[in-house]
Amino acid sequence: MESACGHCGTGVRTTVCDVLNTSDPIPGPTAAAKSERAVYRGERYEIDPARRRVVLDDHELDLGARAFDLLVALVESRHRVMTKRELLAVVWPGSVVEENALHAQVSLLRKKLGRHVVATVTGRGYRFVDRLTRGDGAGPAPHNGLPTPVTRFVGREQALGQCLGLLDRRAPLTITGMGGAGKTRLAIEIARARHAQGATAWFADLSGVGVGDRVVAAVAAAVGARERADEPLLDTLSRHFSAEAGVLVLDNCEHVTEAVAQAVRVWSTLHGTLQIVATSRQPLRVPGEQIYALAALTLPASREPDDVLRAESVQLFADRASLHDPQFDVVAAGAGDVADICERLDGIPLAIELAAARTRLLTVRQLSERLDARLRLLVGGTSDVARQQTLRASMQWSYELLDASEQKCFRELAVFVGGCTLDSARVVLGAADDYEALEALTSLYDKSLIVVERNGDALPRYTMLQIVREFANEALEGAPDSRATDRHLAHYVGLAEQLVPRAQPALDGSTLGRLRREEANFRVAMARCERVEGGTRLALRLAGSLWPYWLATSQLALGEAFTTQALGIAAAPAEAGDEARARTLLGLGNVVFYRGRYAEALSIAQEALARARATGDQATAGFALKLLAGAHHALGQPEAALTHYRDTLAVAVAIGDAALQSAAQNNLAEVHRGLGDLAEAEAAYRLAIEIGQAARTANVAMVMCNLARLRLMQGEARDAVLALLDAQTMAMLTSYRSAGDQVIDIAAALASRSGRHAAAACFNGASLARMSESGSRREPLDEAFIEPWVAQSRAALGEAAFAAEHDRGLALDYEAAMAEVGDFLRRHIADERAEL
Repeated sequence: MESACGHCGTGVRTTVCDVLNTSDPIPGPTAAAKSERAVYRGERYEIDPARRRVVLDDHELDLGARAFDLLVALVESRHRVMTKRELLAVVWPGSVVEENALHAQVSLLRKKLGRHVVATVTGRGYRFVDRLTRGDGAGPAPHNGLPTPVTRFVGREQALGQCLGLLDRRAPLTITGMGGAGKTRLAIEIARARHAQGATAWFADLSGVGVGDRVVAAVAAAVGARERADEPLLDTLSRHFSAEAGVLVLDNCEHVTEAVAQAVRVWSTLHGTLQIVATSRQPLRVPGEQIYALAALTLPASREPDDVLRAESVQLFADRASLHDPQFDVVAAGAGDVADICERLDGIPLAIELAAARTRLLTVRQLSERLDARLRLLVGGTSDVARQQTLRASMQWSYELLDASEQKCFRELAVFVGGCTLDSARVVLGAADDYEALEALTSLYDKSLIVVERNGDALPRYTMLQIVREFANEALEGAPDSRATDRHLAHYVGLAEQLVPRAQPALDGSTLGRLRREEANFRVAMARCERVEGGTRLALRLAGSLWPYWLATSQLALGEAFTTQALGIAAAPAEAGDEARARTLLGLGNVVFYRGRYAEALSIAQEALARARATGDQATAGFALKLLAGAHHALGQPEAALTHYRDTLAVAVAIGDAALQSAAQNNLAEVHRGLGDLAEAEAAYRLAIEIGQAARTANVAMVMCNLARLRLMQGEARDAVLALLDAQTMAMLTSYRSAGDQVIDIAAALASRSGRHAAAACFNGASLARMSESGSRREPLDEAFIEPWVAQSRAALGEAAFAAEHDRGLALDYEAAMAEVGDFLRRHIADERAEL
């Protein structure tokens, strides 16, 4: 950014990070405001801001507009240091001016009023230091030692209102959050609001305080309280604060929390009306402390332009980008790219400010394409404090405040992608038990370095924002003695085997949900198998466990890549046991089968079956037989399919695998349906449903879909609707995505059968979109089922109308398509009841 944020006071700084956001540009004083301004008197001169005049020894001085504006700014903020950037923004608003111009105006004031009136504070700015009295008889003006923001307050209006409400309770308020969250700017706005109501406002920036015993002195210097020989400085400040209603901002307390807490304990019990606002990356832990955890700015709910523009993060990006290009427009620049930038920066204000500054030289598309290197790209802030000029420096400041054990925990949490549960954290961090792991996580949470995600009944997950994880991962790479990556790999291989037992790989809804939440960790674990000793075996165990997950969630392309990667790592068969290899081959064969490569699936199934039988792995052999039968059926060999499905059923009964029994009965029914033996097919479907429901397997939804097809073939539309509605409900409750895809496909046939051809065209388009997304193809039997229904609706609507509805379906995502199908099925039942 070219403009600065303007933090000042003792130990003062200007930060892009925390001074983000004032709701309006800083205006010049209105006529009403000018008329209320005091007249200030020095020993020989009088300053009248309202009339814009300075009188020295009864003679009016001609200072010029710039020098006069500079003088008034210094006088009205005389209780603190004003940075050069602040003064440049006040005296030359909206202009780019060299600092030499400011030096010249300061020199003019010293020449006219005396060299002693304006002090230079090396490295920080200027301060008006001459003694003044007010000339309106009203006594001392309410103190406003607040930094003057030079950018708009964007996106924190709700937070401001909430904090003001908390402050009314008179208990200390601590605003917590990671570096760059906007804590300081929010605190300043809180104090400005209170000052506008007549309260005195004091601002003490503690970032430059090196040791805790200097905290009280730094506050005293910031608020203009002078030390007295006859009383402790803490008592002097207590008297100072008790004298008038006021709000005290204690900024950047995280490195001196204990000393700040001691002072706050004293000042929060004063009988006056002092309100205390602290900003810190961790709580102060004082009695009655109110903690406001400052969340990230909101992100776009979708890529629709209205949703993008409504997001707080986008509003901030647009506002800061317009500082460099007044014509900047989000939609014209690329709303999707801006949304992507804000999302990948986690809505962190500092990151967004720094990214917006890059629009001076890059388009938003170029900026988005380079965000993989966030810590290198997002530099160049205009802060007076080095650690706020880059994201890396901000992270480094937080990291250095941790003790050695906290730093180790912070580094090692970077091995997780997408967060972790408490149990996973315990294992990977090498903690003795859950309590030790919880203590470590709590410490990092209190310091705003991790966040806790809660999702219904699911276990809480402990995550890092992307920027934080990038820094932690760099720190981990610099700690070669860490065993966290090895523990992570071993843990997630074991977790996959635990969640997907090879004897029963049909998944229930809760298991699917857990696997989905851990998917990113499984993928990074597979990548690590290539770099560790014993990775061959681990890769096959991982891939051999997870293949049912890829099928259930309709992620066939990803599943094929995952299993192929494992087999590539284990290229030398002698290095791995045949059991793990057989299960991985079984997974690959299933994936390629549902992608429509039946001959390849047949060959893989034969190899998997031979390996499983050689090791006595009956469960894998049973599922390999099922795959072998399915491939024969798809290749037009129903008799061979029936033989192998019966063999599958025999194995399932022998080992007591209810999921495999249900699946075998369902597949036997499919062959009978293809042969036209509808009664035998229905009996087998019913038995598959009964066994599956008793075993609580999620693939009952798939059997319901096949039963719905059968009912339509039998002309029983109402029964087909009921079966499909049951399947749709189960698919949604269990997150069984592949069953949901089938529901959408069959709904197109049912709509055509009911004469609702527009709905049929839409559902057909949505079904094709799902297949394209998952990389799947209909099996030949299902293709033969749907084709005449689609042709019927195409003929009824005409090509143009059919194409329009079909395209609408193509544009629906999975959730939207399932919602429309559910509405259609319920309306169908309601219409039938109305007719009765």
